[in-house]
Amino acid sequence: MVTCPYCQQRATTVWGKLSLGPAGSIKCLACGRRVGVPWSWTFAIVGPMFGGFWLLSHLSPIFFVPAVALWLPAFLVAYYYLVPLIGRNDF
Repeated sequence: MVTCPYCQQRATTVWGKLSLGPAGSIKCLACGRRVGVPWSWTFAIVGPMFGGFWLLSHLSPIFFVPAVALWLPAFLVAYYYLVPLIGRNDF
């Protein structure tokens, strides 16, 4: 979700969370402290996503386009709900 680990308030928007990678950080909208996402959780979600796209790429275009249309929103929902925000005091 988008709860700040410091102040327990809303830290960012949905798009802000989905565009946040493990190397970056953003300021919490409520308290202004830096938050980010952990490397381990990010790769746990992104790895299977790329594996799924690789498998889907071997399908014919008739199946590929609908499969991606279903796979991509599922990935975005998984990333939003499963990858936590963590404090980033190193920036």
